[in-house]
Amino acid sequence: MAGDSPAYLAWVRLLPCCAPGAPRGCRYVRQAHHTGRKGLSTRTEDAHAVPLCVQHHAEWDAGCGAFAGLDHGGRRRWEDEQVARLREMWAERDGGIDRQFCFGA
Repeated sequence: MAGDSPAYLAWVRLLPCCAPGAPRGCRYVRQAHHTGRKGLSTRTEDAHAVPLCVQHHAEWDAGCGAFAGLDHGGRRRWEDEQVARLREMWAERDGGIDRQFCFGA
């Protein structure tokens, strides 16, 4: 699948959980949550992944907990903000980064 980047996903999984109000260092394993517009049982390109711990990833899927107050538009805005923040962080990294992967440079 075009857009796969194991290096980017590994980096995302090292970052703290980015759920709204998440305590610094959620105690659960972090996962790469693929954001964006996608169909049922599909995922977007890795460039759209953000770090969520297992608990907050489940809350996202169920629309409860940290994400309970977000309607559809609010969820999309939150995803877009997180992806933009991570892209900026990824672009600032040094050494052997595949910038074209995320930015089409």
